[in-house]
Amino acid sequence: GGGSSTIVSDEAVVTLGTSTTAEIENDYTVGSLELAKSVVGAGADEWADAPVEIDVTCELDDSTGARTVYSNTFTFARGDEPVTIENLATGAVCTVTETATGGASSTTVTTSGASIDDSTVDGVTADVTIGAELVEVTVTNTFGLGEVEVEKVRDGAGAATWGAGTFEVELSCVRTVNGVEQQLDIPGGALRELTSEGAYRATFEGLPLDAECSLVETSSAGATSTSIDVDEVTVSAEPVGFVVTNTFDVGAVAVEKTFSGDGTGMFVRGSFEASLACTLPIDGIVTDLEIPDGAARELTELNGYRASWEQIPAGADCTVTETRTGGATRTAATENEFVVVADEIHTVGLENTFLVAAFSVTKDVTGPFAS
Repeated sequence: GGGSSTIVSDEAVVTLGTSTTAEIENDYTVGSLELAKSVVGAGADEWADAPVEIDVTCELDDSTGARTVYSNTFTFARGDEPVTIENLATGAVCTVTETATGGASSTTVTTSGASIDDSTVDGVTADVTIGAELVEVTVTNTFGLGEVEVEKVRDGAGAATWGAGTFEVELSCVRTVNGVEQQLDIPGGALRELTSEGAYRATFEGLPLDAECSLVETSSAGATSTSIDVDEVTVSAEPVGFVVTNTFDVGAVAVEKTFSGDGTGMFVRGSFEASLACTLPIDGIVTDLEIPDGAARELTELNGYRASWEQIPAGADCTVTETRTGGATRTAATENEFVVVADEIHTVGLENTFLVAAFSVTKDVTGPFAS
């Protein structure tokens, strides 16, 4: 007949050869997802200033096939309010992925809601199934802190004499934030002094985990050489650091006095004196050295007119001069300007010449009694 009817069912029967109009209605239920961002950790205040990006993609697989029913990317700054995504088909599986973490040291994704079991996943990705009730997803970034320790080792034969310091080191660190390498402003400054009062140790604190750090020594206090045990360290929850070794090599200087001239036997008396003066470049500044046990040495018959200076830094530029000549007619020095070589004795020769002058006396007699 010409009447109409409504059938609520997954299927309907029509008779062929009749005029029939069928209206098919698909009934979908929907839910919603609330996306929130959280920042925690000891380093959050200092290092969590970069934005983050979170992708949400929802797939629905039903009798009509599998298809993407939602896809979007959200950018969050620290302190932003949660975002609610509405009209998501129930049964859709939504994948939440943080694609830019803002330099966080770790990430977790927590899902909760009346229609699902609460869960927390370590990492940047989690799946959640949309139900009739609101589903809450919280992406948490943790910003942890670590430190870099520096230890000073002073060695070499001259360490006790010349290795007191002060020493200075400079730390440089980078970290990757959202795919871009960034130079860090080191908390408390990039420079640290290493002194005897601090047991020749220093610590750089408050550094973000996973930062890559390198170290240079900016003040070596005149060390012959400097070495650092590793080129680079990665900041972690466990202590990491550098060992900086300064080697202080030394040499020695000897002086030998000789005499010449026909007056040697008559005029060589008492003691003579030689003096050593040295300079050394210390951190770029040519510095006058304080000679161990004093700059002057006496040369006497008792010591065979020989003397020496020990513990002179290798690389020092030195001069030996005779400061008391005993009235010699002239003085000559050999090898008295030199550069000290590690583990070697440099010998300086000082020769004093004493001459006897020949003269004659002629007497003239005048006056009434001269004959």
